[in-house]
Amino acid sequence: MDCKEIGKILDRYAYKNGHDGSSIWNEWLEWMCNVFEWQTINEKGFECALLAAKNDNEDYYLAMVSYFEFAYEKILVDGGCDALGNIYENCYKSSYKASSTGQFFTPEHVCDMMALIVKPKDCNEDKIITHSDCCCGSGRLMISEWKFCDKYAKNLFAAGDIDDTSVHMSAMNFMVNGMAIVTGK
Repeated sequence: MDCKEIGKILDRYAYKNGHDGSSIWNEWLEWMCNVFEWQTINEKGFECALLAAKNDNEDYYLAMVSYFEFAYEKILVDGGCDALGNIYENCYKSSYKASSTGQFFTPEHVCDMMALIVKPKDCNEDKIITHSDCCCGSGRLMISEWKFCDKYAKNLFAAGDIDDTSVHMSAMNFMVNGMAIVTGK
């Protein structure tokens, strides 16, 4: 599975329903976040929530499952993955949005280098290590921090962004990577 296939699934859905790709992208992200909202899982149970999601929108469900496959393949190799950032950059981010809002995603290898520089040197079991980013984008820098941190330490990732799309991307990326998170606008 590659990221362009997920874009194709969403583009077919957009075409079929007379919408543009970027609005479908935002709607799909919000839909996924709602599927995994704690209250939804608590009320329905995990399996029933997924079945309800599939019944609600089969195309979004297919794109979500494909996203999970794409992300997990990369996580197994790299230890962490900004799958949604990769899909967004390859399929949806227009040069207009980047230049008009100043929204540019930091390359993954630069994020990895920065994460290694700020990596905590010592961790004890009782200390909570807080990682924060107030303009998180898709969460790429924090995912790099996650790749290189002690997974047995108490890590808390707090992320925010002014852009709803970015908040949804980072929330889903953090969940898929298994990170303890707080996100918001």
